[in-house]
Amino acid sequence: MAREPGLGADDVLLAVTTLSFDIAGLELLLPLVVGGRIVLAASDEVADGARLRELLESSGVTAMQATPATWRLLLEAGWAGDSRLKILCGGEALSRPLADELLQRCGSLWNMYGPTETTIWSTLWKVEAGDGPILIGHPIANTQVYVLDGRRQPVPVGVAGELHIGGDGVMRGYWSRPDLTAGALAPDTFGASSGVRLYKTGDLVRFRRDGNLEFVGRIDQQVKWHGFRIELGEIEAALARHTDIRAAAALVREDVPGRKQLVAYCVPRSMPGPPAGELRRFLGGLLPPYMVPSAFVTLPDLPRTPNGKTNRRALPAPDVSRPEFEKTYVAPRNAVERRLAAIWQDVLGIRRIGIRDNYFDLGAESLVTAQVFLQIERQFHRRISPVALFRAPTVEELSRVLDTGERETRWSCLVPVVPQGSKPPLFCIHGGAGTILFFYDLARYLGDDRPVYALQAQGLYGGAPPHTSVEEMAQHYLQEIRAVQDHGPYFLVGYCFGAIVAYEMAQRLLASGEKVAILASLNGPCPRYRNVPPGEPAANSGGLGGSLRRGLRSIRRYLRTLQRKADRWRADYYRRRNTPLPVRLRDRYFLANNHRAEYLYRAKPYPGDMAIFRAKGLYRDPCLGWADLVQGGFTVHEIPGRHVDHRSMMEEPAVQALAGELRRELPR
Repeated sequence: MAREPGLGADDVLLAVTTLSFDIAGLELLLPLVVGGRIVLAASDEVADGARLRELLESSGVTAMQATPATWRLLLEAGWAGDSRLKILCGGEALSRPLADELLQRCGSLWNMYGPTETTIWSTLWKVEAGDGPILIGHPIANTQVYVLDGRRQPVPVGVAGELHIGGDGVMRGYWSRPDLTAGALAPDTFGASSGVRLYKTGDLVRFRRDGNLEFVGRIDQQVKWHGFRIELGEIEAALARHTDIRAAAALVREDVPGRKQLVAYCVPRSMPGPPAGELRRFLGGLLPPYMVPSAFVTLPDLPRTPNGKTNRRALPAPDVSRPEFEKTYVAPRNAVERRLAAIWQDVLGIRRIGIRDNYFDLGAESLVTAQVFLQIERQFHRRISPVALFRAPTVEELSRVLDTGERETRWSCLVPVVPQGSKPPLFCIHGGAGTILFFYDLARYLGDDRPVYALQAQGLYGGAPPHTSVEEMAQHYLQEIRAVQDHGPYFLVGYCFGAIVAYEMAQRLLASGEKVAILASLNGPCPRYRNVPPGEPAANSGGLGGSLRRGLRSIRRYLRTLQRKADRWRADYYRRRNTPLPVRLRDRYFLANNHRAEYLYRAKPYPGDMAIFRAKGLYRDPCLGWADLVQGGFTVHEIPGRHVDHRSMMEEPAVQALAGELRRELPR
């Protein structure tokens, strides 16, 4: 450290660190080694920004080491700076805005990195002005660094891995804790000497092309959120780029069992700070949607440990009384509004919802919305369809529908998910269960300039009986979409069974002289497609095993047939009484009905093109069996994800990747 960053006999170092923090060792020993002078600050001086500024300005100090929190304290106390001062900043991540302020007030600024287990500092980087990230740099003397994957193999430049540190600074172990020592130290298989060990830091870093290290985040702060592994440090770094935010932290909380929240804590430069809506939009331009926090908490400062680091355990729970909306809160005014607001508050976990708050701005998801429908049915003895919620997304509007008994949109198959936009509308056809609510998540990520309509099964919420054939559905749905769009080109998207209906609709449109701009299948195989997973024996395989499998399948088919007959009988009973079907019966009934329609459908060759969107690894045939029917070209898009299956491709977070692929396909 005497050589780089450099310290000599003429230097004066101000020591501000408590003795319980390892970096105090450098402050006490380095000046003595080089013959310099130490100025010891009392603990009450360090805690008082004004007194610390006076001590710094009156002591002839040429070097000072402190955490970012202490440097922010000095800046807030009005410290003007000193061009002779060499600043060492470490112990916590240094943000670019703070670095830029310090660079204007000092001779040089060094970002320091090192765990206690490797004896104070291990790497360092001289910070330069600019808008790039703050790096942790290169190793100091007698220190080696390695970036390794889970198998302890080096990763390529630019790829994140766990930082391992070797060299003279590595500890011998934890006192009287051989279990901890064994977990923290690993043999150095890269060095020439045997018996040397590496310290596993638990920090994720990556090498840049210039050989410097960039800090990515903590492995123990790497959390799984909506199916993706995210780095909380990336959210914090993005927030710190906002001009009105001087410090930030992020955390996944579960204050209510079963309800997790991604929460951001922001320290503004001046209270009350930017509103949550502004921060949400700002992060939306820097991060993928699933990394944008659902709650924002404004604090005068982040809670700190005695060592000056962020005390994450002391971060307060967000106030769930009401999210920070840009609309003014308006309380419910009558019994219907109060009951409806109470349903939303209970299901969404928000204590105060105004009658003009948009339901879809409250962070609602498909599964949550299904619970809302169920509660409305139980309390109001009315079953509403998604049409009502899309057209009346506030308590005020929906209560009017419930209060007046409006039914004119209840039996419609065509649901306006996003009714406005300058581009041609996208028509999405339901899957086997007949519901279309999950199309809202897809539409949300397609953009505001694309109208999106969804077609739900006839009879799903009452009215006319269900269609019993693919041809009937296609004919009826074309009549409905022509009320919105007279002539082509038409954009058709079908999910699961809906891909077959969309296929028949496209056939009829081409036969009538219309143009089909896109026919897309979302995990929608061709009729009677049999997907045999790798390694599964074929149904007609010989031997005793094959006979047993065929026998068991026959029994299952027979039991399914009995179940379907019973469901049809029960459904007819409810219809004769003009009573809505129970949810479970409704789902089984429509699945069986559409399964039979698929079985009876005889598809003809299609002269156009088709786009396939499928969950990665779910189907053996990349074209899902359509290659023998579609005579035009194919584009196949695989939606990645560790646990993406048939349904979850339409849900968070995979639906975001699906929307991105669909956005790229639509202009083609």
